[in-house]
Amino acid sequence: MAGLCGFAVGLRLDAVLYDSPTEYLRRRTLIDNFRGSTDEITLSDIPLILMGIAHTGTFLIKNRSLLEDYIKGSSAVVSEGDPWKVDSYTTTGKEYFEGVLELCQKHEKPVIYLDPITSKGALAQTAQKTIGTLMLSNSARELVKENNNRRNFLRLLAKGMIGFGLSAAANSAMIDDWDYETFEEMIHSEYSHPQFDFDHIVDYRNVEITNRLIQLCETLPPDFCKQGEYLLVNFGAAHTEGIKYYLNHRGVLKAKTAVYSTNYGLIDSDEVSIYLPQGGRWHKKSIQQ
Repeated sequence: MAGLCGFAVGLRLDAVLYDSPTEYLRRRTLIDNFRGSTDEITLSDIPLILMGIAHTGTFLIKNRSLLEDYIKGSSAVVSEGDPWKVDSYTTTGKEYFEGVLELCQKHEKPVIYLDPITSKGALAQTAQKTIGTLMLSNSARELVKENNNRRNFLRLLAKGMIGFGLSAAANSAMIDDWDYETFEEMIHSEYSHPQFDFDHIVDYRNVEITNRLIQLCETLPPDFCKQGEYLLVNFGAAHTEGIKYYLNHRGVLKAKTAVYSTNYGLIDSDEVSIYLPQGGRWHKKSIQQ
């Protein structure tokens, strides 16, 4: 009975977050039916497999055998989950990341962690959205006043446009309209052309992760991957789509890197580490790039 009540409460909450309980269940079904995406690329003679996933417990359960095969065949795994911090995760990805790290331990595969994400960056994105919204609403209130001269009108219009840009960009990682037949279609449509995105949770991280992957492969010894092995890059599909885009559009990558270096790049982590499996524990070493 308690479980049924919990499910009902969950649906009521989701009816607030989504259009309706039916819409929530449809979206969950699309995600649960996702089987991941894989792309083979080479950077500085290092073979990589970009494996885009949905970091949920359901994805782990349904695709555990496939994940294990990819991990077993790799030389190392570039993971979205930090081995030293995963126990403290409170997101829905905790179960997935723990499962992947468990498989890495089982097959004695090193884990490379190069995600720049920090709580400070997430707070900065919230501040960006708040400031943008306040600028937009303040400008709108002032614009409707009758005593605005032309110069003041243009100033307020410019301020409002900046506010709109800041707020809209901060929301660029959010998907409001799920009018898609499959999760793959949604991911490709929403995240494969990020040149105009500006946010912390997805785009900034994709830019920085791409830069770090390029630098990592430039510093790894040529024999890091034995015959037939590869570096497995295991991230949420929204990230692998962005990484693919930036690898194929180095000019945009360079421009975005310059833009982010003045904001999120100043407050997020610049640490790149490799975790070596040792008897069920992880030994951390810094990788200098």
